Amino acid sequence: MMNEFLSFLTNYDPNYPASVRGTSEEMIGRLSATIGRALPPIHEEFLRCMGSSMGDLEIPNLSFDIEHIIELYEAEEWRPPSRYVVIAAEVQDPYFDCYLDLEQPNNSDFCVVRFESWGNAVFKGKVHPWFRSFRDMLFSFGFIYKRMNTLPFQMDLQASLTKQRRTGQSQEALVKDLEELACRMGFKRLQHTSPQCLLLERGDATIYGHLPPRGGFDARAAATDKEQLSKVCEVLRDQTILV
Repeated sequence: MMNEFLSFLTNYDPNYPASVRGTSEEMIGRLSATIGRALPPIHEEFLRCMGSSMGDLEIPNLSFDIEHIIELYEAEEWRPPSRYVVIAAEVQDPYFDCYLDLEQPNNSDFCVVRFESWGNAVFKGKVHPWFRSFRDMLFSFGFIYKRMNTLPFQMDLQASLTKQRRTGQSQEALVKDLEELACRMGFKRLQHTSPQCLLLERGDATIYGHLPPRGGFDARAAATDKEQLSKVCEVLRDQTILV
């Protein structure tokens, strides 16, 4: 997966692969020993590629650095249940860290969840499913922060419950309808993610759409100029339940 991910980001930043730094087998072994179990292979692959530095792919308030994760575990003040493995630590309070849920497999991958560490949230069922897979999360971040954020005009969209009740379009149907509508506007879906996670590219504009496992719908459009962004968003609002 990581070769595919680096190739994907190279399309937007040819120098990006040179900026990442993987971690050593010694550090991976140390993390595994600290956790008390083997790491999921997909997480090991990520750590070998960029476990010490994700270069300039900066995810706000989240650290994927293996040293930060080892420190979290070695503090021994709090341990998550064994079904969860930390993949990213939030660097400011409240500490809603990111975990792979090993009891929610997705082929060779796992669902990504968030919950507040250092407390009883996980034991009270306050676990928030975020992405259906580690792959969906990585490619979403790469698309948003290395592609969409380079475009000067952006707009967030959300599903309207009022429009949903009026039209009968469910959030599940919205994913398919959004992809079909975008393709009619000249966008191409990038085939790196699950059907519920849309990366849509048109050169002068992009659309991101994500139906998280928890429900709700995250959407964003970006464009090279304000007029194009307005046109894209107008079509989306007119023909879907997005507002």
